[in-house]
Amino acid sequence: MKCNFCKGTELSDCYEPKKSKINLLIQVCKSCGLVQAKYDSGTYEAINDRSYNENAQINKISCDADYSEIRVGKQQMAQKPFNVLAKHAYTSEINNVLDMRSARGDFALAALSALGLSYIYCIEQDTYMSKDYKNDSRIKLHSGKYRDFNADRQFDLVYSCHTLEHYRDPDSNLGFIANQLRDGGYLYLDVPNLGSIADGDHFDDFFYDKHLFYFTPSHLKVWVESKGFEVLECAEGASIEILARRVSSAKETIRGNDVNEFERALLLIKDYSLNLAKNRAKCETASSEISIWAKKHDKVAVYGCGRLLDTFIEYGGLSLDSFNWLIDNFLSKATSDLYGRKVLSESSIDGALPDAVLVMTRNMPDSFKSSLEQKFVGADI
Repeated sequence: MKCNFCKGTELSDCYEPKKSKINLLIQVCKSCGLVQAKYDSGTYEAINDRSYNENAQINKISCDADYSEIRVGKQQMAQKPFNVLAKHAYTSEINNVLDMRSARGDFALAALSALGLSYIYCIEQDTYMSKDYKNDSRIKLHSGKYRDFNADRQFDLVYSCHTLEHYRDPDSNLGFIANQLRDGGYLYLDVPNLGSIADGDHFDDFFYDKHLFYFTPSHLKVWVESKGFEVLECAEGASIEILARRVSSAKETIRGNDVNEFERALLLIKDYSLNLAKNRAKCETASSEISIWAKKHDKVAVYGCGRLLDTFIEYGGLSLDSFNWLIDNFLSKATSDLYGRKVLSESSIDGALPDAVLVMTRNMPDSFKSSLEQKFVGADI
């Protein structure tokens, strides 16, 4: 196996996630330090290259490597690019836009308004994701793999959000994107940040079957630059968000030889693995306390029904019997049922509101808590 970034052939095993369906094994390249996955390609293709049923439903969002075979969309990320673009480009310059994996169309529909577009090009091979917007005359949809996409123009902007990490060959994907852009055209790239695992707050596994590559800002910036881009802005948090401009033809692939990057990656993942185990070991006690709290109230809701909730169910034994509602504004667009229970958006709750709300999130800013207090007046949150 060769490193997709530097083409090095020495990769060191460093982590094996639980419950992988594709025998996922996380490795680090000894030459450049890129973290990437080794997996059973036959099983991966059998799961990911088949056509999904448009009516497919999610029954569970796993906290482990098996996560979910069905994508849940990127609604919460759709507005992020516009402020960044406004700092570096004139809206009038951006007329032809390509969304690399449009999912449920959240960015594409937002871009039509925010950028004043007459139309937008989208690539989305999972047809169940695009069923709500595929007949919109403003959406020029390619329902297939990106390699088969062919437009009669070059683009002013290519948007790639939480997509690059899914591809088996991100180097080729970045090359494809570069070829789609005119000189001076923009790439907005958003991927999960490997560095975020250093915060010690993970309960659900950062490494899972859908993600085959794990990026740091340093790797990603150099990789983007190697394809003929100038990086204009790079923001780091839970995600790495890059805005880059196409300035030249692709350079020769950068070949790294950073031993420190390799050692840093190994240490980062080792510490993460220890923290994950410690956090999950606390779930049983926390789940017991949650159950005692829930029983003190008459109408209790869980707000946020994703991987964090699954961690407390799987590793803490948390029972949903004491909860009257499962609320998730994002997942409710993807499924009507989780754990054999109906999942709702907050706007669809009928009748009396909950008097207690358990919020399943690692981060709850004061502004978010205030908004919940306004929606669920008087509730114990």
